[in-house]
Amino acid sequence: MSIYKRGSTWVVQIGSRKHRRRVVVGPNKAEAKAVEAHMLAEIRAGRFPELRTVKPILFRNHAAEVLTKHYSAKRSHHWAKLIIENRLDPSFGSLYLGAITPETISSHMARRRAEGVSGGTVRNELAVLSLIMSLAVKWERVASNPVSKADKPKPTKGRLRWLTRDEADALLSNAAKHIKAVIITALQTGGRLSEVMGLRWDDIDFDRGLLFFRQTNTKNARQREIPMTPLLIATLRSLPRSINTSAVFHRHGKPLVDIKEAFMGARDRADLGKDVTFHTLRHSFASWFMMAGGDIYRLQKYLGHSTVTMTERYAHLSPTYLRDGVGMMGQAPASTAADGSGSRVPTDVPTSAARGGSGSRN
Repeated sequence: MSIYKRGSTWVVQIGSRKHRRRVVVGPNKAEAKAVEAHMLAEIRAGRFPELRTVKPILFRNHAAEVLTKHYSAKRSHHWAKLIIENRLDPSFGSLYLGAITPETISSHMARRRAEGVSGGTVRNELAVLSLIMSLAVKWERVASNPVSKADKPKPTKGRLRWLTRDEADALLSNAAKHIKAVIITALQTGGRLSEVMGLRWDDIDFDRGLLFFRQTNTKNARQREIPMTPLLIATLRSLPRSINTSAVFHRHGKPLVDIKEAFMGARDRADLGKDVTFHTLRHSFASWFMMAGGDIYRLQKYLGHSTVTMTERYAHLSPTYLRDGVGMMGQAPASTAADGSGSRVPTDVPTSAARGGSGSRN
């Protein structure tokens, strides 16, 4: 691409000697630059393919390549495939990579929100789209990532949903037999669904009372060590083992994989509301821990958060969270306070499968 002046007239030219496109603009250089920008945009959108040094690629084909090269060995492959094929492809599949702009991304977001999708779901989709376009930049298929310039939905501070004791009891009472132990394990460890379902018997150390979420099964590839409550130990010891699989949770000799319908059925029979998901069990674990007097930094390790920022959302549930700071103020003595605010913090989560609270769910 070049702009040059011939006499008093500006000319925009693009292409090689074999394939060339020339536009005579006029005496205004600013107008010539605008024509140049428009021509570049058209080429990136797939027009004039003979002028491109790199053949334009459809988003659909590039995304399929990303699935194969980037996601094939990852736990998130199925999730990413679902987003790409069912969520992103309707908006971008037939577009060339260069035609994807902040404007087309905004149109996608508007369509998804009109379909009743939450802002969080849209942000997840944009995260996958951003990775796809970043790889397009890396593989020299586009010049820049348009997702970085798009206005994304801002996260909202919705209510932090956790279960009370009665709610957790109701969920367990209405759960099918094959998922009761799964629910108890989630409530007693704070594990994510994939972490709990991925447990193997090698991850359970009954002698030391420890459960391990392995690096290969955790979201951030960090191993976590969780002390087991007496209830969790008894629950896991009662489970039958299969000669066909090492999975802790199995059914008919095969690892238990999908419990979505069974969980939703238990939730609905317990009349808990659509806002209760399996992840609510993780929030419940954290909330119960803090309400029992647990400390935020220990909870961070249990939940596997890389920073304490994510964990701090539970801090306000601690009955002594602010009061415990008195020992560090003024000339207070080094000994623990007489009112019990310096009492030892429990090292475990509540042993009841359904120990909750009636406080705020913010």
